[in-house]
Amino acid sequence: MDNVDDLVWACSPTPAAYAETMSMLYDDPEGGSGVGRPRGKRAECGTFKAYQQHLYYGEPTDEACREANAQRKSRQQQERKDKPKRTRPAPPCGTARAYKQHIYYGEPTDPACRAANSAAVTRNDKERRSQGRFRRPKRGGAKG
Repeated sequence: MDNVDDLVWACSPTPAAYAETMSMLYDDPEGGSGVGRPRGKRAECGTFKAYQQHLYYGEPTDEACREANAQRKSRQQQERKDKPKRTRPAPPCGTARAYKQHIYYGEPTDPACRAANSAAVTRNDKERRSQGRFRRPKRGGAKG
C-alpha cells in the first residue's frame, strides 16, 4: 500500500483502524510530522521537475532549480521562434480573394482581380436581395 488511493475498504473502518492505516501510510520514518501525502521519490535538484516539486510542496527554490527553469523557458521560446509559421498559398490572380489580399498588403490591383471582386459583390448583392436581407446604405453620412 504505497498510496491511499490504492486502499479499498470492505466496510467502514473503525476510527482506530483508520488512524492506524493513515499513520502507517503518512508517518515519516525520520521523525517528521507526516503531514500531507507521501512524497515518494523526488527529482534531483537542478532539474525542471525538481523546480516544479519545490513549488508544489511550497518549498523555497534553490539556484540550480531556478536556472534549470530559466533554461527550459528559453529553450521553449527558441523552439517556438524557430517553428515555421503556417502559411497559406497565395490565391490565384483573377479572384475576389486575390483582390482582397492585394488591398490588405497595399499592392496595386490588376484588372482581372478588380473584375472578379466586382462580380462577387454583384452576385452577393443579388443573393441578399432575393432573400430579403439587402438594405441600401443611407445617404448623407453620420450625423453627430
